Amino acid sequence: MVRQEMYNRYGESAYEDGYRIYTTITRKVQQAAQQAVRNNVLDYDMRHGYRGPANVLWKVGESAWDNNKITDTLKALPTYGPLLPAAVTSANPQQATAMLADGSTVALSMEGVRWARPYRSDTQQGPTPRKVTDVLQTGQQSGFVRLAMHGGWHKCRK
Repeated sequence: MVRQEMYNRYGESAYEDGYRIYTTITRKVQQAAQQAVRNNVLDYDMRHGYRGPANVLWKVGESAWDNNKITDTLKALPTYGPLLPAAVTSANPQQATAMLADGSTVALSMEGVRWARPYRSDTQQGPTPRKVTDVLQTGQQSGFVRLAMHGGWHKCRK
């Protein structure tokens, strides 16, 4: 925040003119505050339901993209802290597999998508999904996935 304010006030000279800035907040406290905001925004978003895929890369029945095309597309997308862009490469009622920008894959189980009731409005969500394919389909660029606290992957939205 301080760096952004300096840049807003002084432009590029904020980096080049040797300014020394002293604040009363430590790096550790600032990082904890940023993590708390990030977690609360994600929790809020998840409480209000799943808004659908960010994009459909290929439709069911069409030829799937090759791994290079998938990873090139994902590499062009931003990451946000623990959130990683992913593309669903296979899905069945029990599990989906998503590819990350580095070419690795993660398994998304029913436990990881159970929260993803369809978004209807700020106060209403649709029914709880009964199977993974109620939420995820092959070919979706599925927003973002994040590593959950217990070590599994969860589907999230940005």
